Formats: sequence, structure tokens, C-alpha cells
Amino acid sequence: MANDRHVSSTLETTLVATAWVVAAVLRGDAPVAVSEVRRADRPVVATDNCRSCHRALVDRYATTAHFRTSGEASMSTILGPSSATVATSVPTTRFQVATRGTTTYQSAVWVEDGKEHSRTERIDLVIGSGRRGQSYLYREDDQIYQLPLSYFRAVDGWANSPGYRDGEVNYARRIPPRCLECHATRFTLVGEPPDFGYAGDPELGIACGVCHGDGSHDSLVNPAELPRARQIDLCALCHSGADRNLKRPPFTFKPGDRLEAHLGPASIAADTVPDVHGNQVALLTASRCLLASDDLTCRTCHDVHEPQRDVLELNDRCAGCHEPSIHAGRTMEPPPGLAAAGATCVDCHMPSQPSRLIRLAVGGQTLAPSYRTHRIGVYR
Repeated sequence: MANDRHVSSTLETTLVATAWVVAAVLRGDAPVAVSEVRRADRPVVATDNCRSCHRALVDRYATTAHFRTSGEASMSTILGPSSATVATSVPTTRFQVATRGTTTYQSAVWVEDGKEHSRTERIDLVIGSGRRGQSYLYREDDQIYQLPLSYFRAVDGWANSPGYRDGEVNYARRIPPRCLECHATRFTLVGEPPDFGYAGDPELGIACGVCHGDGSHDSLVNPAELPRARQIDLCALCHSGADRNLKRPPFTFKPGDRLEAHLGPASIAADTVPDVHGNQVALLTASRCLLASDDLTCRTCHDVHEPQRDVLELNDRCAGCHEPSIHAGRTMEPPPGLAAAGATCVDCHMPSQPSRLIRLAVGGQTLAPSYRTHRIGVYR
């Protein structure tokens, strides 16, 4: 290969203006003074600093999806098959994944005007813990771009990345800081939006300091001691949808801040149900459980310091407020497609639902991955 970094093609790729992509890009367009942007280089409490006093807690946290939500690309962090050819619905276009040594590449091969063209980029960064899937990024100069193939656990293989059409050859999707703010502890920004760039080595994954604050030990924050609204704001920074514009520079939100000072309101219509992917807080705040409670927060059910994937364990959280005898003498009909045997509170009142935002093209079929809704209610 003439250039190990990438092989250029003669095709000019076009950035597809899907609503999902446009919303993400616009979040980085507000003019912000360069001096403020560089505040993103603030110190953060590193996870290793916490381990000296909280070893067991930190070791458990290191196994969670939050901690593993981004990382440098390697044979151990890339979960997609190391070698594959992915056909698409466009007969003249295919994608290939190949690994040479310890480095993995994604290539697009297509025919245009009777000639075969190709483009290859190295996978540099991994986004996503892999529990549901992973997307991949490549770096070029001071910019970061998304690659067209992602790995999805549901099909245990490669498919078009979220927001990409099947067979779309697009290596020009620039990743805005707002996206990285929810998948990393810190990226150092240079320049002024929209002409920003990334400098130096990022701090990947979500470190302890994102939720516990920056600075010295004396200034550490225990989120459990924050007012209820600020506790929810801390989670809503990354779990309230992808359509909120930045008001302040990315990576400057601190635990205890008001989210409305950092992000603009969601652009979703008032009568539209938020999607189950990425907007858990909006769904929760529409739930009677939260509206009728004075103290329910995300932390009521979730402990971010350890993996929580057994829905049976969550029954105890429900029983903390609801007497199981409420179902005595009643005929409970589970939602369609849910087997009654072994059903839990969560299965019936927070069922998994297909995302309206993500579509995968696999084997000639279009699939919508499902995620558990956070709108607690009675589903019929």
C-alpha cells in the first residue's frame, strides 16, 4: 500500500443530511471563543487516582459499559470479525474488513463509470462497549471521521453504521465534539467551530471524574448528595437525545451544573414519543413512577459502578415502592411477543421496543435493533 494511512479514491463522497447527522453536526456549529474551547483541557479526576483508596469499586467499574464506551483500536477492543466481505443492496458496491499485523482496516470497493474504485482507512478509535455493538473512527490530521461499517451484537457481524444507507460509501462524516463528549472523558479542542480540530491524546472511556468532578480531593462530588434535579441532569447530559445544541464548550459540564445552561432544549415535537435509543431520561420523566415520587432518580434503579444486566435483580427496586400483592387476583397479560413464563416487572412495564432511528441492512433485510424503554407504564 502506497500510504499505510489510507488509499484515496476518485469518488467524491457526499455527507448525507439525515436528521440524526445534521443534529449532531449542528451541535458543534455555535461560535465559541477559542479560549473557552480550550477549557476542555481541564484536569479530571483520573480513574487510577481513585484506585488507591477505592480499588474494589474501581475494578468493578472498569467492567461497565460506561468505562468501556471508547478506546484505542486494537485486536482486543475491536469486536467485529477481523476479516470479512460485506455485500450490500448496491450490486456494484461491497465493503471489506482486513487485519494486517495488529491493525484493522475498512475498505469500500465500488464500480463507477465502468471502473473499479476503492478507499481504505485504518480503524483508530472504537466507540461503544460492545454490549450492543461498536462504531469505528479514523483520524486524519486534526480531524476524526466515522467509518461506514459498524459491529452489531444482534447479528454478530458487520452492518451499515447508524445513519448510513446500505451501500453508501461515505468517509467524510466528521465527528463533532458533542458526540465525543458522551463517549470520552476528554478531547482537547483547537480552533473555533465549525473549524475545530482535535489535538493530543484523548482520555477515552468515562473516568470517575466525569461524575465526581475535577480538581483536588476536597472538591470531589458525591452525586447522591446533589439535589434530585441535578442528579438527573448528570445522567441527561448523555441520555436525553442527540438533538440538543451546545450552549457552552464541550467537556466543560461538571456534576452539579444545570444541564439547561450547557445544552439547549430538545427539538423533538411535544407529541412525539422519544426514541428508545439514547433518550432514556425523556422517557423516564414522562413516567408516572417519577412524576408521583419526590426522590426517584436514575440512581434508584442503576448503580453505574457495576454491570446490571439481570432484570430479576431489578424486581427488588420495583418492590421498594410497589407491593407485589397489587397483582393478586388479576389476570396479567404480557405484551405481545413476551412469554408469560418468567416475566418480570421490567419485562411487562419497561418492554424492549425497536428503535425508530437505527436501521441495519443484513442479508437483504432491514432490521431495527430493540432497546428497553424507560417509560414505565402498562403496555397492552
